[in-house]
Amino acid sequence: MKSFSKPIIFNNPSDLQTKITYQKKIIKGYKKIKANLDPSNLNFHAVKRFEAKTWEFQGKLSTDFFGTTNDRHLNTLAKSLKKNRKMQRLKIICPNCGDISAVGIGNLSESIKSQTSLKRISIEFSGYNSSFTNQGMDYLGRAFKSLTSTQSVSLNFSLCRYIDEDGMDSVGKGLRTLLSVQEMNLSFISCQSITEGGLLKLGQSLKNKRNLSSLHADFSLCLQISDFGLSAFSKALKMPTCLQKLSLNFSVCQISDQGMRCLCRILQTLTSLKSFTCDVSGSHEITNKGMHDFGQSLQSLTSVENLSLKFNGCRKITTTGIHNLDQLTSLKSFSLQLNQSYQINDTAIQNFSSALAQITTLQRIDLQMDE
Repeated sequence: MKSFSKPIIFNNPSDLQTKITYQKKIIKGYKKIKANLDPSNLNFHAVKRFEAKTWEFQGKLSTDFFGTTNDRHLNTLAKSLKKNRKMQRLKIICPNCGDISAVGIGNLSESIKSQTSLKRISIEFSGYNSSFTNQGMDYLGRAFKSLTSTQSVSLNFSLCRYIDEDGMDSVGKGLRTLLSVQEMNLSFISCQSITEGGLLKLGQSLKNKRNLSSLHADFSLCLQISDFGLSAFSKALKMPTCLQKLSLNFSVCQISDQGMRCLCRILQTLTSLKSFTCDVSGSHEITNKGMHDFGQSLQSLTSVENLSLKFNGCRKITTTGIHNLDQLTSLKSFSLQLNQSYQINDTAIQNFSSALAQITTLQRIDLQMDE
């Protein structure tokens, strides 16, 4: 690797694994040259030199930033990003980041604002030891308002104990301005401070997403979320008219038949869906009535090709409640999990099997009904 004078090396490079990849197009022969920087030799003087060459020829650069970080690492990354205003993909993964503060997040967020060409952004500050707070969410929310060209957003704040309704409101306001976004992944697994009000605020960011084609939302193990939270978030799904892929995970939340009815009303409007995944495992208050209503609403998904449903541990269910699937004329893959649902009897299984037999387009079936 070519050396540069006066390098700035991290004291502990194992904490940081940054990979810069660039392609240089040469007119004669269109030969592609790729350079991968070894994290153990990484210094940001070298990165800047390589980035300058990248912009000159192609203007495309992607950066992956991994590792347990502190403010010093975030500040160094922020300085580098401010010099690079043609980034198209940015991925920051910092699990169990207990040594960061609002100051470090603020500096990083300011540098993200300069990435006006960014197409894909992925940010993770997850882990039980994460010190990420509402103030950090506020900084990120403000940064998102500058990303008008972003098409894909992925946020993972799973197990963050200090994020509540105010933090969800802040990041939701930022996401609301991303009118060009086509793909969104939101993970808030086991965030015990998130309430239904927070879900309502976050859901409002989806209302103007007319280009949104894919949404994954995971709020599993958020024990303060119940029917109202599911209803508030689901109602926001009415607006994305282009939505083709939807995945919702509310497992081990306080969901009952009432929440399922709200979800059913929304599903009836999402006629363009091609892939739908729903996980409400561990919801002990869902009964046959909720399953029946849910099964009825599935009939409106005439364009769906992949359908995955998980009701593991829903102990009040005695029948699958899902019939008339023959109307799903495009269905190719179907998965149903009813593990530890002790009341499912042989008659219910036989009726359900008969319904599946009428679907001639099915290529893959996965049924799990273990006691």
